[in-house]
Amino acid sequence: MKVIDNRNAFFIVIMLFILLLSSMKVSSQSNTITITITFDQDNINSTKFLVSPADLNLTASIGSETTKLVNGKLEFSENVFNLDQTMQVEINGKNIKTWTIPSEEYIHIRHVFSRWTGGQPAPINNVGLGQGALLTFEKLMKFSSINSSDFGELVVNTLVGSSTDLNADGAIETPLDPFGLLNFIFGMRDHLKFASTTTDADSDFSQAVNEILPNFSLLMEKDTVADFLTVINQSGTFLGKIYQTAFSLATSEQTSENLTQHLDNSFLQIFEIFNSARNATFGGFFSFSKEDIPSSSSQSETETSALPIFMFVVTPILVRGKKSLNKFQVNSTKY
Repeated sequence: MKVIDNRNAFFIVIMLFILLLSSMKVSSQSNTITITITFDQDNINSTKFLVSPADLNLTASIGSETTKLVNGKLEFSENVFNLDQTMQVEINGKNIKTWTIPSEEYIHIRHVFSRWTGGQPAPINNVGLGQGALLTFEKLMKFSSINSSDFGELVVNTLVGSSTDLNADGAIETPLDPFGLLNFIFGMRDHLKFASTTTDADSDFSQAVNEILPNFSLLMEKDTVADFLTVINQSGTFLGKIYQTAFSLATSEQTSENLTQHLDNSFLQIFEIFNSARNATFGGFFSFSKEDIPSSSSQSETETSALPIFMFVVTPILVRGKKSLNKFQVNSTKY
């Protein structure tokens, strides 16, 4: 008698629990959408959003540009730092996130990440100081296959922004950007520092930049380009090694293997600084709930009701429970 009674009690508890679950919806994905702001190394003027989950039906807009989520990516040709000091992100037509960079801070942020407007000659393509540094390094590394002597001359002239026939072959390897790679890098450091010390600078941004600035000491050890040029022949920094190796290549027969490695080391260091400072401006990533945007286009198609699934499970249990209950009633009449 007790065994049969306990079994029926167990079936009833299970049945109630499953019926409770069947009133809920289950989803194979989290209810949170996370967007990470990144920037394409091959296109320094573009902006890329990495979206998780990756299989949502989303469109996004920044500025006047709208794009659709493809393979977890929202790709824009627009450089967000060209949008003045306010960046607004719309998802499926609804404003989800807005940043406003303080006015004084933005002046210097723009010089690093958007466009440099002071001094002559102006950088090629009207880019920012950080952009110019990275683009120039990328261009230099694509020339590493040319004659070693010419490559050394090209690197020295591009580094200092000069046009000198170092290998005396009668043909000058003109700088890839007459602005000068040293001017890009020193200017990038100076304007990040200026941005972090303005009267209206965001405190989190200032803290992040203060942590980044010491990394420039791996590239150069002086405060100005003029001072650095006085010690560049003896400098143990990345840029010092680039100059020394490139000068030797231009004036004597050597291989360019070491120079390529020094260029690569410097590029990676600058790219890390560039990205860290850029992420500090916009926070790197942001999250929001699917409920914050129109559900018809934001939800993954994998979301479904649990009712059919659980009713499939519940039916045999109900039948078994009923049979047990009938057996209990029949047995009870015997007594």
